[in-house]
Amino acid sequence: MPISSTAWMIARRLSFAGKNGRRSPGMAIAVTGLSLSIIIMLVSIAVVTGFKQAIRHKVTGFASSITIAPPTVPNSGTAATITLTDSLLSAIRSVAPKAEVDLTLPQPVLIKTPTDFAGMIVKGIREGATSRFLQENLAEGELPDFDDPEQRNDIAISAHTARHLELNVGDKVDAHFLQGNSVKNRRLKVTAIYDTHFTEYDQLYLFAPIALTQGVCETDSLSGALIELNGLPDSQLDDIATDLRVALWEQEMSSPRPKIYAITSVHESGAIYYNWLALLDTNVVVILLLMGAVAAVTLISSLIIIILERVRLIGILKALGASNRFIRQIFILMTQRLVTRGVVIGNVVGLGLILLQRYTHWLPLDADAYYLDYVPVELSWLAVVGLNVAVIVVSVLVLLGPSHIIATISPSRSMRYE
Repeated sequence: MPISSTAWMIARRLSFAGKNGRRSPGMAIAVTGLSLSIIIMLVSIAVVTGFKQAIRHKVTGFASSITIAPPTVPNSGTAATITLTDSLLSAIRSVAPKAEVDLTLPQPVLIKTPTDFAGMIVKGIREGATSRFLQENLAEGELPDFDDPEQRNDIAISAHTARHLELNVGDKVDAHFLQGNSVKNRRLKVTAIYDTHFTEYDQLYLFAPIALTQGVCETDSLSGALIELNGLPDSQLDDIATDLRVALWEQEMSSPRPKIYAITSVHESGAIYYNWLALLDTNVVVILLLMGAVAAVTLISSLIIIILERVRLIGILKALGASNRFIRQIFILMTQRLVTRGVVIGNVVGLGLILLQRYTHWLPLDADAYYLDYVPVELSWLAVVGLNVAVIVVSVLVLLGPSHIIATISPSRSMRYE
């Protein structure tokens, strides 16, 4: 419905004030209702987006985006140690050129103190994505240099393990590794304590330079148990994993005894968390629909109020020969003025709250229940613009129907309307 310039001029000049000169309470309610809807929608999107990103970051910090496990020789059922050769690295780069490739060697271990013990996994790592993840969640001490063989007996443990075993930075513990029919013992020193609030992982892993586990397993510096790929877009992980399987298989086809690599994305290894996060999208959709419905009802009510307060004006315009379509344009444009005010106020307050939370973390969370000790927020400008455009477009559409009430107003009766 093309907008007449005359209708636009009249809509701009008409006031929302009543006969007593004060703004109609209905108009204030309309602006307030629309503003609250915008605020709730913005905050909901920001919180869910931030929460999903934070949880995904923690899961990939432990499990990595894509994992390449040691190959098995067909019909043998035996697993071999994986070696990061130039040909293997070249095949990985051909599929994921920007991936950060890390070699790791996890090993089960029994940690024993004078008063207690715990079965865990010591994950031998190199400097890279995992070490940066630990640095982000460092609670006490200083991380060892994971590339320095001289620090092979320095370890980082979780705050959960430190409390359970009553350990502090600087304490030493006995570590017992079961290798075949023998047990290898090491004396390890706690140099760092990290806390990710991910109890399921925190109670399972401790981290050490890969030289420790390579020495226990008697492997060379290029061999490990897993090759981990990080720094990849979450939305492309499944496609990259599939392409990587094909690339590695094509590389092995020329071999007399081709190796089969087990490639797993974090969507599989951390499926329980990703399925949980997927449920949050449903919650956001429900919130957006509810808030959209509230805003729509508020705008429709406001339009009806505006029309009823100006019945005599409608009669005069009709008596002067104005068409129903022209008058509808005037009142829709008037209501859009309310929409603009509500959208502006909602954006200012909503984005203000989001930025305040992002930089101050003033809203806390129960870390034991949500894996985070504060409410994370993340919002892209694309989402902000998209939400505002959607609100404006929907507001115009929902006003088209109720505006037909103007056609039922008779010029002669409207002159006597009080």
